[in-house]
Amino acid sequence: MKVGEGKNPAPSQGPNPAEDLQKGIKTFRQCLREHEKAMTSEEKGACQRRMQSSMSIMDFAAQGMKKETRVQEQKVRKDYDAFTQNPSKNNASILEHDLNTLNESLKH
Repeated sequence: MKVGEGKNPAPSQGPNPAEDLQKGIKTFRQCLREHEKAMTSEEKGACQRRMQSSMSIMDFAAQGMKKETRVQEQKVRKDYDAFTQNPSKNNASILEHDLNTLNESLKH
């Protein structure tokens, strides 16, 4: 078979923003929980870097989603920014709540 003679990928094999967003949410949530348990500043820093990476994935994936989902993702972004400024349990709780709401918005 020559280059270009293969089958075109089925649409389901292409990018799937909803799946990417769900993966980003799952990874972010795990990192947030690890951050709460982290004992050293190095551990917390590693968690924050992974959360930032997951946030970037969620930002990108949400661009291909319906408006309700994009708005909720922007709320998570705002909560994350507040959390990075003050990583309190209250800010973590708000962030977790909005992650759950974002995840639920994908089911509709």
